[in-house]
Amino acid sequence: MFIKHQVQKLKFMQLFIISSQRYILYTLFLVLFVFMFSSCAGSRQLADEAVEEDLSSESQWTEYEKNAFLESCKRDATQIEGLNPDHYCNCFLEKLQYTYTIDEVLTLPDELIFELAEKCIESQP
Repeated sequence: MFIKHQVQKLKFMQLFIISSQRYILYTLFLVLFVFMFSSCAGSRQLADEAVEEDLSSESQWTEYEKNAFLESCKRDATQIEGLNPDHYCNCFLEKLQYTYTIDEVLTLPDELIFELAEKCIESQP
């Protein structure tokens, strides 16, 4: 009888220890989840701010690069009959500078350049 009682007591203690460990484990998971969620929320806000900063900086084009691009574009666009060089070149520059850096523009595939140019030609008044 004494041994049976000791075995039951031992089983109860094991169950208690297991349930305590589960409680600690669940609490730990909950704390980690809350920490990760709050960290992600902050990262999202930082990411949104970085995107806004990138868009506002116009992919880091300098005034010199913009002016050089416009001069070159207008020089080439004046040779095309029926094309308004001011509208076309400003449109083209706007589409490029908000998406690409000046270094990326120099390596864009011809198909993409033609696609952007076509959009600017079609938007002409």
